[in-house]
Amino acid sequence: MTGGNDDNLGELVAQSLAFQRKWQRLSMTAYTVSTVGILFCTTGGTYAAASNNSQIAAALAAVSTILIGLEKSLLFREKWKFHLAIATRLSILQTKLRFAGADTKALGDEYAAILDSYANSIPIAGREGQ
Repeated sequence: MTGGNDDNLGELVAQSLAFQRKWQRLSMTAYTVSTVGILFCTTGGTYAAASNNSQIAAALAAVSTILIGLEKSLLFREKWKFHLAIATRLSILQTKLRFAGADTKALGDEYAAILDSYANSIPIAGREGQ
C-alpha cells in the first residue's frame, strides 16, 4: 500500500484514540466523583444521625442513594475500564503503524476489529427480569 494509506490509517487511529481517551477521562471522573460523593454522604449521614440531625442525615442518605443508583445504572467504573482497554489496543496499533514495512492491510483489519469490538462490547446495564 502507499504511504498515503498509511497516513490515512494513522490519522483514523489517532482520532479514535483521542475519542477513547476523552471518554476514559469522563468515565473516570464520573466514577471518582460518585464514589467520593457516596463516601462523603454516607459518612456525613452517619455523623448527622449520631448528632440527632435527622433532616441532614436523611438528605445525605437520599443523595447517597441517588449517587449509588447513577453509578450502578450508568456503569462508570466498567466504562472507564472498557475505554482504557480500547485505548490501549489503539495505542498498540498506533505503535505498529510507526514501524517501517508494516502491513497496512493487516493493520487496517486490526483497526476494523477494534472498532467492531468497541461497538459490540460497550458496557450497558441489563434490565431485571430479562
